Amino acid sequence: MRKNMIRRVALSALAITMSVSMLTGCNKKKDNSSATKVVEYDVMDYVTTLGVYTGLTETEEITNVTDDDVQAELDSLVSQHTTTTEVTDRPAQTGDTVKIEYTRTPDGAEGETKSDYSVTLGSGDLSEAVENNIMAMNIGETKTFALKENEDTTDETTGETTSSEVNVTYTVTLNSISQKVVPEVNDEFISTNTEYATLEEYKKATKESLQKTEEESAVTTTKTNLLKQVIDDSTVVGTPAYIYNLNYNSICQNYGMYASYFGTDLEGYLKQAGMTMDDIKNSAVESTIQVLVAEAILKDAKKEVTDDDYQAQVDKITEQQGITEEKLLESYSKEDLMLTTTVQKALDYLYDTNKDGITVTHVDPADVSSETVATE
Repeated sequence: MRKNMIRRVALSALAITMSVSMLTGCNKKKDNSSATKVVEYDVMDYVTTLGVYTGLTETEEITNVTDDDVQAELDSLVSQHTTTTEVTDRPAQTGDTVKIEYTRTPDGAEGETKSDYSVTLGSGDLSEAVENNIMAMNIGETKTFALKENEDTTDETTGETTSSEVNVTYTVTLNSISQKVVPEVNDEFISTNTEYATLEEYKKATKESLQKTEEESAVTTTKTNLLKQVIDDSTVVGTPAYIYNLNYNSICQNYGMYASYFGTDLEGYLKQAGMTMDDIKNSAVESTIQVLVAEAILKDAKKEVTDDDYQAQVDKITEQQGITEEKLLESYSKEDLMLTTTVQKALDYLYDTNKDGITVTHVDPADVSSETVATE
């Protein structure tokens, strides 16, 4: 895992405008009685020099969706509706998923036994030689065979690892066979499992949807790049503690969530990722700087964050997450949501203000060709 991944995940001041998961904090949920700042301050006390935020230029790259992309979506749909069925009237063959019990015994060593082991023949989960020996076996059959395999050994004194060829004996019992039942992809399959009537209609709509997603992603990237330009041209001295704490807790909680996926705690996850708590603290500072510059842009441009802005952002998040506003506010404070709203309004303002300087480029995924078009 690359250490600089923390920058992408931890830029909560920006990322929370795109993903509500970044709103989560380690702190206790705050009072939701008001949609205004809990702590009053003059942002210009911190942003002592605000970079130029008009007349900026940026290239907006939109990746063209290919037929392969559409096929990948179709393959995913087919996979969702692929079932398995038990096979009892024939031997195992390529593509079957079998459950086996096997013992692997290298010469001169104690054997290792695995029970109820599931493997798809031809997947390479076991070696090709082992899988080839399992093919053509029948349910209930036991087979013993010998193979030559490379085995690594490490010298306890030098730490050097060497590889040598050893004779290995396998004893395998085949307990069950199952095979995939892949649905036939035709108009009937599409009409049954999607909102479209035909396969052609599905492919066309899917390509349009994927392309729209690519365009939205390109706009998001352009907005963040514009803000980065302003940040690079600004001077920020100090940070309000409450904004820093929001960002720090968001990053802390986000990585804590990742840690739970791997069955560890935050400290353990950071250690595995080659990071420390100082990395989180530094990213929280960077995120806070982004919030301050975004707020300074709006103040200098005389753009206020209104209750309507706040509500629009809440509506956007609840629609994306498929939850009610009440459910949202059970987990996220209005302070968090106001932070999101402020950054999003600054991003939108930068994009609209500098639209004449944005060059939109359509890029082929394989970099075979590109086409530059003028923005509207």
